[in-house]
Amino acid sequence: MNIPTRIREAPIDLSVFPFRDLVPRDFAANMEYRERLLAVKGADARRNLWIMCKRDIVFWLGSWAWLIEPRVGTDKPTIIPFIPYPFQEEFFAVMLECLDRGKPMCCVKTRGMGLTWMMAAIDVWLLQFHSNRSMGVMSRVEDLVDKTGNPDTIMGKMDVLMEKQPAWMRCSLETNKLHRKNLENGSVVDGSSTTANSFRGGRRFTLFVDEHAHIGDSEALHGALNQVSNCRVYGSTPNGTGNMFHKTSENPAWEQL
Repeated sequence: MNIPTRIREAPIDLSVFPFRDLVPRDFAANMEYRERLLAVKGADARRNLWIMCKRDIVFWLGSWAWLIEPRVGTDKPTIIPFIPYPFQEEFFAVMLECLDRGKPMCCVKTRGMGLTWMMAAIDVWLLQFHSNRSMGVMSRVEDLVDKTGNPDTIMGKMDVLMEKQPAWMRCSLETNKLHRKNLENGSVVDGSSTTANSFRGGRRFTLFVDEHAHIGDSEALHGALNQVSNCRVYGSTPNGTGNMFHKTSENPAWEQL
């Protein structure tokens, strides 16, 4: 698998992750570390771990989250611990900055990047640990956003991230097609196909549009989404020039990754 090394040349501040150094990056060491965490008992100790996860998405992922890696040819299982690569830590740092500043982001997908998993992780982290957040996810057809029993969809990936945590870490969740709501803190993620009427009249803390370069009438969609969220994230493999994704990828007002 071709793993990127950096997401941009400019320095990226990783001090926003105060507990990242606690997470072992070696596969075997990380598995042993997770076993020790699972053995933690006591409400106070578990509450402290929950607070650490709220403060640090890298710590949460590297300590508790799992993902599905379906590619063959490795000696690791298909369900593996989500141990963020250095470039993924950089992505999360930039994404948190965009959320804080209300800045949109354009991200050109590369092989091995795992952008959809990273955006699913951002949404689950906000949903689970932060109150009254409203997120949106989109792709060109509804079944790529959410389809029962399919972990390859955007919201299917979110479900994997949530379900693989221990019961005491998980939130009480309302789950419907294209809808996940944390019943404990009011945060919500909704999904939609990419139409000009998507999320009309609503506002979102962040909105992820997957494979933006491959949707129809991207100009109309772009105009409609301008009022939905300041922190819009367009992710896609390239699809020529002239489409809105290509134009956005050259717009200096957008964070470029």
